[in-house]
Amino acid sequence: MGHKTFFAALCLMIGLLAWPVFGETTPSNGVGDQYLMAVADYFDVSYEDVFAYAATLAPDEIPVVLYIAQRANTSVTSVIELRKKELSWAETASRLGLNAVYFHVIVTGEITSATFIPIFEKFKSTPEQDWRKLQLADDEIVNLVNLRVMYSYYDYSAYEVMSMRDANQSWGTVNKFVAEAKDEYLKAQMAKKD
Repeated sequence: MGHKTFFAALCLMIGLLAWPVFGETTPSNGVGDQYLMAVADYFDVSYEDVFAYAATLAPDEIPVVLYIAQRANTSVTSVIELRKKELSWAETASRLGLNAVYFHVIVTGEITSATFIPIFEKFKSTPEQDWRKLQLADDEIVNLVNLRVMYSYYDYSAYEVMSMRDANQSWGTVNKFVAEAKDEYLKAQMAKKD
């Protein structure tokens, strides 16, 4: 097992073990809480901060705020303040010096996801030197950032994550299924060693 896989498995196990304790001290809605905890872990921010952002932002957008703040080397508050001015995610990112290049996710092979084909087609049909001029819609940015978080955090197939997104309405639900699938995979790997 590689270092990255081991770390993802360790984080998943710690999160699952700590879940009952954490759930007793925070408002709980199950799937959404598990998703927000994964997002907090991925971006290395406190659970309390992420749950506080959930009071004013849609859960699926919290990773976008954290991602933009991280990439632009600015505060989350600055990103939220720009977003409150009714700017799109692309406009918000642009004000902070980011463009479509920062949202591109590198995947190799054929993409069959109905959700992601149109997004990746924008990049594929545009010369790479012009990607910074691409206009991404809010839902495209939300999907690209969440895809990156899910497959990186769980060290899981980006294609499987895309497929799960096609079948589910929220990234919280996708997170639940990816976590369960990764847990089953790790159990099967451990069983092979025994």
